[in-house]
Amino acid sequence: MRIEVPEHRVLVTERVTWHNRHARPAGELVFNAHAHYSVLSADLGLLAKTLEILRLAPSDAIDLHGPPLTIEHVCLVSEDTRNAATPPVALPFHYRADNDTALEITLPREINQGDHVTVEVTFSLRLPQRQGRWGQWESVTFLAQWLPVLAFYDEQGWQPTPFIPWHQPFFNEAGVYTAHIDLPLDQKLACSGSIVGERDLQNGRKLVEVSAPGVRDFSLTCSACYQEYLGQVGPVRLHCFALPEHEFYAQQMIRISAEAFEAYQRWFGPYPYADFTICE
Repeated sequence: MRIEVPEHRVLVTERVTWHNRHARPAGELVFNAHAHYSVLSADLGLLAKTLEILRLAPSDAIDLHGPPLTIEHVCLVSEDTRNAATPPVALPFHYRADNDTALEITLPREINQGDHVTVEVTFSLRLPQRQGRWGQWESVTFLAQWLPVLAFYDEQGWQPTPFIPWHQPFFNEAGVYTAHIDLPLDQKLACSGSIVGERDLQNGRKLVEVSAPGVRDFSLTCSACYQEYLGQVGPVRLHCFALPEHEFYAQQMIRISAEAFEAYQRWFGPYPYADFTICE
């Protein structure tokens, strides 16, 4: 993924492998593509009231410029495609009529139990200059529940969940994520998982490699204004990314997190991830 901060957009190539663990064969893949949501006129009143309850000005949080997500193309990735110069197979896709954030991709054959399929989705995301789950506000770029992810699947078939802006309707399987993030050199990155590599590129940019095994959402924020505050509980690294004027609160969050981790590990056992990150 490439984050273009001044241009207010993100360019992404997402490669997804899905294993069918159920007896029901699947002739399509269905993604929760929540960033394809656009505000409906029928939702405006309730959404504005909800924002006022949260002490947010509706004008600072409602984006009326259409869906931020644009799918460019989808293709099938075969073993031959990955290992040789075989051209990828383009796949048809559409959004379901009853759920405008359910992205359905038609496969050339059914995927039976025990089989798997890999597809590649190329898309762009406009970053609204609004507060919310995805966008930019006061020097911070934020992406939460933004990435098209596979809907839940079982013997009943695919079960995509519609996006509801005043609720948390997210119902995703856990996935194993690896991300290569190209962003401006001055941006400090906070994200799901652990940063496992970083190198400078040309033209004032850098490439950050991230590993996030077993997470239900790959989220990130970045800002040139962030300061990073650190802590440690056993093998777990604690991070808090905050604006410099909020240093006192960031340090308190690190202290409180460390106390909570000690209690968690007494009650439940070792925390299963190497990093725990809080970001403003």
